[in-house]
Amino acid sequence: MNINRVRRFIMAAAMIIMLANLVLLNYQDLSWEANAINYMGIAAMWLVVFFMYFTMKQEEKQGK
Repeated sequence: MNINRVRRFIMAAAMIIMLANLVLLNYQDLSWEANAINYMGIAAMWLVVFFMYFTMKQEEKQGK
């Protein structure tokens, strides 16, 4: 199995989780206290996508 397929799957799953966290936000009260878990979930999934994408690009440059 190609490692880039696995990475793309992880990136897609992370994006779906980010969208779910956006849907679950309490839009009536956007304070940290009301939405801390969703904000942290969005940030964590963004970091997963960011690092997976740049790891893929770095390996492409190295010719792996």
